[in-house]
Amino acid sequence: MSAAVRQLEKLIDLVANYELDEISVARLSEDMRLSRWQLQRTFLALTTTSLGEYLRAYKLSRGAEMLIGSDTGILDIAIACGFNSQEAFTRSFKERFKMTPRQYRLNGKPSQVSFELFIPKTREWSKAMNIELKTKPELKLKGHMAYFNGHGMEGANNFEVIPNLWDGLNRETMAQDHNVATWYGYIFDSDQREKGQLLYLAGYDAKDGDLEISNVVEESVPEQLYAVLPHYGPLEKLGESLDAFYGEWLPSSGYKMSASFNIEVYDQRFDPTSANSYFETWVPVKAA
Repeated sequence: MSAAVRQLEKLIDLVANYELDEISVARLSEDMRLSRWQLQRTFLALTTTSLGEYLRAYKLSRGAEMLIGSDTGILDIAIACGFNSQEAFTRSFKERFKMTPRQYRLNGKPSQVSFELFIPKTREWSKAMNIELKTKPELKLKGHMAYFNGHGMEGANNFEVIPNLWDGLNRETMAQDHNVATWYGYIFDSDQREKGQLLYLAGYDAKDGDLEISNVVEESVPEQLYAVLPHYGPLEKLGESLDAFYGEWLPSSGYKMSASFNIEVYDQRFDPTSANSYFETWVPVKAA
């Protein structure tokens, strides 16, 4: 059994032993001693569903059992399952079971309540698994920045927001005389995290030049150790490389993510649609 699957089994056991209204990604992250980002990304790589979707489905299935197996009021069941209102519970319940909680209580059968977590027994992990560990000096990044919903998050729009950032940056810098050969995409936390949104900065290291950019933002990235994940091929296949890294390499490596987020590193080899494209994702790590 791989280290990642052992982590997954530990997570499932923790969820089963929590009170329903205490189940959260934040608590699981703390008890698993992993960053929220690593925990969510590893879960997605192994199960092909997001951790948030899993927890919501688990709570709703437990709620369905309570509807059939007790005469507890629907509002009390909603609160017990961690919903802040009966309306929110009813909306999510109907989406999953195709009927309201009241209809389910009247017409449901115990055999209808089922909840299984699909864990693929085999995955064809990316061949691009030649991971190197490198320490990168401090970066002082300048560029354009925007909120986005990442891969596996509800309303994922990373393949819309991020290319638009790069297009705008390229238009502004194309005619400028500069020596910037390496460009960086920096993913970091945001004040909208509870809505599933992170921040992405598309830019360059200030030591490589001083370009004229409208609405410029600046962020410092401290020197730290990274696991360097190469990606070969078109950008749309990036998820496969990330699945391989988070679902196989990282859990077995003796390292875990440090507190900050990833850096994407691009040079002249990058072409988002080409089979010959190449770029790197630098994942900040520390000893587990």
